[in-house]
Amino acid sequence: MSRPRFAILGSGRGSNAERLMEAFATSVTDADLALVVSDVPGAPILDRAQRRGHATAVVDGPKPAQEAALLATLAEAGVGHLLLGGYLRILSPDFLRRFGGTVLNIHPSILPAFPGLDAPARQWEAGVAVAGATVHFVDEGVDTGPILLQGRIAVRGDEGPQGLADRILIEVEHRIYPRALRLLIDQVAMEAAGAAAEPAQEAQAQEQEEREPRSLRSMLRSAEMPRLQKPYLSGGETWISATSGRK
Repeated sequence: MSRPRFAILGSGRGSNAERLMEAFATSVTDADLALVVSDVPGAPILDRAQRRGHATAVVDGPKPAQEAALLATLAEAGVGHLLLGGYLRILSPDFLRRFGGTVLNIHPSILPAFPGLDAPARQWEAGVAVAGATVHFVDEGVDTGPILLQGRIAVRGDEGPQGLADRILIEVEHRIYPRALRLLIDQVAMEAAGAAAEPAQEAQAQEQEEREPRSLRSMLRSAEMPRLQKPYLSGGETWISATSGRK
């Protein structure tokens, strides 16, 4: 089974990207960080990646040409999955369809509340008692994709908008994004193992059906059974499977 290959996309300082790079160097050794890409020449995220020995690329310009060049760059590096870390461009539906792989993003609110820009400041202005961040799969909307992992903190009330943004970044985002990456890689591995085992399982089942009458047991075994979805709650974090929706 081939190892999953990832790229990180970012436009700025790359603090979440740094946490992901640390994960690839330590706990995520069964996948490869193939490339770090920015749409901003000279962005600090590129320096962070280069210091760690990762390949980097700058892909900027107007959107249609930029996305075409980005697709070509990712294909050349053999990238199958994307991690967005402060990437300030919205990926178009055409890009997502043509890329075809998994795309994760992190957003500084407990989605579906406060999607879009300036989420920490809007949480502060709204007077929320609990703030946080969400790692979600990217779809064609803005911060609307299925949720993978969330983290939350109690708002003290003395932070101010920027202080709350800093707390969400350091206390939540930096913690949950590497964990979400681990969940995604485990999911990819399980799906790959299931796909590899399917032909053999089907052949074995067919052979058994030919040898014995169709029993109630075999009919139940072949029935399509729904899978139960259960959030995983631990230490202020909520894991929600990609198919379950937010609890």
